[in-house]
Amino acid sequence: MPQAARLLKSLATWLALYALAILPYNAMTGPREALVHRFQIEPSAWLLGHTMPGIALRHTPTSILAPGLEVQIRRGCDGAEAWLLVATAMLAFPMPWRRRWLGAALGTVLVFSLNLVRTVSLFHIAVQKPGWMEAAHVVVWQSLVFAMVAAFVLVWLDPRRLPPPGSRGKP
Repeated sequence: MPQAARLLKSLATWLALYALAILPYNAMTGPREALVHRFQIEPSAWLLGHTMPGIALRHTPTSILAPGLEVQIRRGCDGAEAWLLVATAMLAFPMPWRRRWLGAALGTVLVFSLNLVRTVSLFHIAVQKPGWMEAAHVVVWQSLVFAMVAAFVLVWLDPRRLPPPGSRGKP
């Protein structure tokens, strides 16, 4: 199969896998909140406690609160969609399984680290420059996270590293 056809097949597979993966995520409620609390809210609140020591902070399972401010981590703001892009890319493109697992692990660290920095910075912006919050949240951070994920996937899937046609992703 020519290289262009292989690439188109992998892109179509990626799109289909992502569409299938996003369905259960959108249906999930209880486990999602527990994961958001454990891996987003608690670490973000801890970081904020160290970067904003003069502000009385508290948190709920899905929010971080300060006097007169509540920042919620809602569906779509938890990094899951970006993570699903990385995870499904690792499944869709031909490469050795060891490389897939390593890419998924590094992509997971990248996405959730970015999301922590995003949450903390948005809280700082909401406190210090509330008029900038909407643009920072919707335009800057969404674009930045998507660009970082796309760059990671493109670098990880460097065509020079892909196995030759017919090897089916085996080492």
